[in-house]
Amino acid sequence: MNIQTHIKLNRQMMILTSIRKLKFATRRHLMAIHDLGGIRNANRILKDLSAFVNSTVYKKEYVYYLNKKGRALFDDTEKIVPTIRLAHSLMRNEAWLYLFCPDDWQIETPIRYKIDDKKKTIIPDVKFRDEEGILNAVEIDRTQMMNINSEKMKRYGEFTTYYKNKYKGKIPIVHFFTVTEYRQKTLEQFAMNNGVYVKVYIVPEFQ
Repeated sequence: MNIQTHIKLNRQMMILTSIRKLKFATRRHLMAIHDLGGIRNANRILKDLSAFVNSTVYKKEYVYYLNKKGRALFDDTEKIVPTIRLAHSLMRNEAWLYLFCPDDWQIETPIRYKIDDKKKTIIPDVKFRDEEGILNAVEIDRTQMMNINSEKMKRYGEFTTYYKNKYKGKIPIVHFFTVTEYRQKTLEQFAMNNGVYVKVYIVPEFQ
């Protein structure tokens, strides 16, 4: 194998690894993560991956995800299929980019805690630990009913109390990505009422 072929294969695996991490990725997302050059060059590189990825279209933009052969490279058995939650997944990618692409990006992984010896669970859209080891939760809020958001914020309030007691005053961070100023202000009020350290961002293109 010559060095150029080795470099090409290494780059392909890095791109496939990113698609696996995100589950769904647009060309724009992949161009932001990897040095793919211009649009024409990016299209050529992604075309070379056609044996390992399928694609669909969302708002005139191609979205890539691993097919059976691509999943086999990672010994993954879970089938990835685009659904009505595709916009939710792509907005989650925007969160990943906005938060500077954390390595420890765990999609829909439970956060477990105890209140009065009673086991409780929150399932965020994503959880990760930052460079200081602080737990961060990410919530994607496109169309969620506000009473459900209110209830979830109450649980984050419980978790914040638990976390502060367990980790000597350290405070977890909850990131909400939403689509309107109204939703932003409502979420911030919920957080204030429940003692949650929250950061709310608006991503209007996903309305």
